[in-house]
Parts: sequence; structure tokens; C-alpha cells
Amino acid sequence: MFFKSLLLIFILIMATSKGLCARSLYIIAPKSIPSAAINLSNITRIYLGSSSYIASKVVMPAIYCENTDKLEMIVEKGLNIKLDKYQSNWRRKLFSGSAIPPQKLKDQTEFEQFLDSHENSLIITFDKLDSNLEHNVIEINVDG
Repeated sequence: MFFKSLLLIFILIMATSKGLCARSLYIIAPKSIPSAAINLSNITRIYLGSSSYIASKVVMPAIYCENTDKLEMIVEKGLNIKLDKYQSNWRRKLFSGSAIPPQKLKDQTEFEQFLDSHENSLIITFDKLDSNLEHNVIEINVDG
């Protein structure tokens, strides 16, 4: 009985942590931005508020994640910064009026609306997306 309980707990832990070991960051960008210009260095500058441009185009950044755990994973593994430091960085920039933080998209509907309403939308996520998008989907490997 103990072994079955332990096995059940292990299975539940594995099921709830699905996706938490992702090693690829997906960047969704308009086709007007060359894929070669979309790299982790440029993405980090955009998502930390140091720049608003990629390939001479002003981009509107967003993060697609359903919950705080995924947001933390994107920020810490994708952007290589602790979540609390990321949030304090954006509080400071927002208070000073120097930049606007990336929008957080929590579901597929918000994701699609964001793409439709912003010509130069730039979205990062760890979720593999539909390949039928009319945007470039670039996959960048990050350490898990």
C-alpha cells in the first residue's frame, strides 16, 4: 500500500510539473523582422526595458504564460534574471516613465488578440505553439 501511495504521489508531481523542464524559449515575431535579428541578447534588452527596437522596428513585447510559475521560468531561464529583480526593474522604469513593461497574456484568446492588435508584436513563451501562425516562430535553446 505504501509503495502504491508513493507511486501515486510521484505521478502527480510529474503531471503537475509538466512543462517546467522546458529548454526552448519560443519567440513569436512579425515576418517584417528578420529572423537573424531575433536572438537572446536582443530579446533580453527588449524584455528588460533597455530597448524597444529590433532591426529598426519598434516592437510591442508580451509574455505568454498561464501562471506565475511559468512566468518565473520564462524570466529566470529565458531572460537569465531572478523574478524579483525583473519586477523591481520594471517598477522602477514604470515609476520613472522610461518604459512600459511587457504585457502578460494568460490564455489563447489574449494571445490571438494581442497578435491581431499590434503590428510589431513580440511574444515570448515556453509553450510550443501552432505552426500555422502568420508570424515567425523562432526557437532558442536555453539551459534547463
